[in-house]
Amino acid sequence: MDDSLCTDNNTEQANDTSVSTQTTELRKALKDCSNGIERLRKAQDDGIVSSFANDGAVHPLIHRAVAAADAHRELRQNGINDLRRRLVISSEERSFPIDVLHMSSSNAFLLDGGEVTIQTYEFKQRYCARNVPCIIRGLDMTNFAHVSSQWRSEDNAINVDWFRNCLGGDTKVPVRVDATNDQNGNQDDGLDADGRATECETVEMKLCEWIEYCKQTNQSTLVYPCEYKGLTSIGYLKDWHLLQFLKSKQQQQQRYNSQPQSINDLYSVPSIFERDLLNNFLTKYTGGDYKFVYWGPAQSRTNLHSDVLHSFSWSYNVVGKKRWTLYVPSIKNGRESQCLETFELIQETGDTIFVPAMWKHEVVNLVETLSINHNWITAANIDCTYQCLLTEISSIEKEIRDWGVLSNDDCETRENMLRGCVGLDVTMLVMMALCELIDLLNEFLRVEETSRSETADINNGYLMDRLYSTFSLYNLLNSIVLNEAEDANTMKRLAATLQSEEMANDVKSYSEFCIGICRTLAMHANIKE
Repeated sequence: MDDSLCTDNNTEQANDTSVSTQTTELRKALKDCSNGIERLRKAQDDGIVSSFANDGAVHPLIHRAVAAADAHRELRQNGINDLRRRLVISSEERSFPIDVLHMSSSNAFLLDGGEVTIQTYEFKQRYCARNVPCIIRGLDMTNFAHVSSQWRSEDNAINVDWFRNCLGGDTKVPVRVDATNDQNGNQDDGLDADGRATECETVEMKLCEWIEYCKQTNQSTLVYPCEYKGLTSIGYLKDWHLLQFLKSKQQQQQRYNSQPQSINDLYSVPSIFERDLLNNFLTKYTGGDYKFVYWGPAQSRTNLHSDVLHSFSWSYNVVGKKRWTLYVPSIKNGRESQCLETFELIQETGDTIFVPAMWKHEVVNLVETLSINHNWITAANIDCTYQCLLTEISSIEKEIRDWGVLSNDDCETRENMLRGCVGLDVTMLVMMALCELIDLLNEFLRVEETSRSETADINNGYLMDRLYSTFSLYNLLNSIVLNEAEDANTMKRLAATLQSEEMANDVKSYSEFCIGICRTLAMHANIKE
């Protein structure tokens, strides 16, 4: 372990070879938190925190942000109730059941093609905070313009030459074979005995074989992708980390410049989907991500499921057409119960769909389809992710009791099991939230006072977005790290994963410092208003 991975007071040996990769990654995140806290302390010493807290122009924004962050469950329920009313109206009038937004500028959208303009922050409050889906049109002319020009042919088919030339025909790709859907069209519910989605089998194919298979499947419904492996279900190239592959290939071949290689070259994430805690954290500290490419022939499908970690997701159709069936959830205390209503929608080429957290859905490709998909977590749904972890922790504890072989103090194994089940553990979630909160505070506290006093929507939207996220993360960390009922268990998990009680205490100390700033802002706003 390098000295730079230690906290200021840590006395552990720098050459400790027993430290796991996971621990090393999280210690790097903690070191960045330490640097961010130092900047915040300087801002406090320089009077910047006091100046911001005493700025009367900011107080109404703080009030709104605190109110919205505190009412997140109510906002979600209101969103669901409004959508249910709209479903009744749409069935009677045969109108579209969800909003369709048309891009009018880089950060603004027109609602249903009318005159109502929605800015980035308004989008996040209207759809992300209220947890309801929508379709966005026009992003193929901006954020996804380049990838569309590369992956879409002139006749609106998939430009397979780009993939052959840039990846190589012998490149192996992960084709998923749906065990719940046989060649005769028979299908079960896709759920195991515990109600979880049944895992697909994965078969590696050469890219050239996959392209040929899709060509044949599009011409005949009697051809199935993996018969040469003895399987007879329609294949689907999905959960494909293409961007990671391109980045790795670029690193290996520095002169490979004939085609774009990275996410920044192919497309940029729209501003309405920014502040992605999950992918930003994983990309920076673990090298992983939840950014995928999906490529499937006609009738390939993803069976009924809700997205991993209770994340949001967005999906952009580069080429093709999908039929989505969405199940309207009933959400109580951050937990999903029985879905009562369903509705369908068609996603065309160039359309982007936003799928909220905890919404079960199933998707069928009506023609050969190529799409880009991100799972993402923001301050608006990270509490749902925490509930997901708590549910999984409960299942793990039941298994541990049944085994009777693990001591009550073995939090390291518990965190490893949790991470193995859902890809995230409590320590990662806390660090993810803390890193973002520190960045947010450093970001908006240093906004010039002249900019803060502007009344233009774009400036208020910028600050409102950051303030809402700040107080949402404040609520989360306050409930996990500083909650007396959870504190001991959380600290044990932090210490086990970081392999240092001192570092676990640093996490708590940094959280307390940030929470203290948030309370100062809220207190001054209440006094001055």
